[in-house]
Amino acid sequence: MTTSRKSGGLRRALSLIILVPVLSMFTANVFTSGKADTDAGWNVLMDSRDTDAAIRLCTRAIRFGRLAGDDLARAHECLATAAMRQDKYAEARKEMQTVNALRPDYPGGLRLLGEACLAADDTACALENFSSALRLLDADGKAEGSAGLARIYALRGHTRLDTGDKAGGIADLSRAFAMAPEDPAVLYHYGFALEAQGKQREALDMLERAWAEKTHDLFSTFMLSKEGQEWLSRLVELRMALNFDPMNPAPPLEGSPPDHRFDPPEAPSFSPLDENPAPEMFE
Repeated sequence: MTTSRKSGGLRRALSLIILVPVLSMFTANVFTSGKADTDAGWNVLMDSRDTDAAIRLCTRAIRFGRLAGDDLARAHECLATAAMRQDKYAEARKEMQTVNALRPDYPGGLRLLGEACLAADDTACALENFSSALRLLDADGKAEGSAGLARIYALRGHTRLDTGDKAGGIADLSRAFAMAPEDPAVLYHYGFALEAQGKQREALDMLERAWAEKTHDLFSTFMLSKEGQEWLSRLVELRMALNFDPMNPAPPLEGSPPDHRFDPPEAPSFSPLDENPAPEMFE
């Protein structure tokens, strides 16, 4: 009898050991806040760039957070952004297609889908989505300049150059530069428009300014990123082509503004599902 009671008590104790973690996991998922998890996922992406943590948070938000509409789209955009950071372009494209199905009038979603297409070398898809975003933001071509709008023009312009549309590419990139002449991403892309016009020295000056802006913060991870390595490779290539030291900045052209590499870095900002695309995606 005593042995039986001991055996029964042991079984109950083992059951509790197994049941408590399971119940904890269940209640954590059942009572999770989808919006809070999505906010946390975006904050992780912006602050620490921990893509795996962001994916866990935003995936939980989608599965258990009872999200709908814009809130659900924002969680999927979080997953797409993390996938882009991990160079998983097919996954990013899939997530952004979901975002655009939920929010067909969201220019930032169209832009990010265009970027995913461009990263996968699907220029037709990229042009289609960049153009759709611009039709929403600048239907008559007379919108006032903003960094977000300028960057979409820059992306479409660079893509047009890559597909052989020299006139269209130069027009888009010139418009982008007129809107945001201090934006590093715009400067980088505009350099290709200058080079297409035979202005290689001016193109190098643009890229030097863009590189200085992006790397003035000693804690910047940009130069270690895939995009940063592409920028640096292009910079070294142009320096060598013009007989400058490939390892040091070329002297600025007369009249060029000084670089700002020693200015205090600005605090990052983002606004997913806002009218202006999240600036993070162009960094």
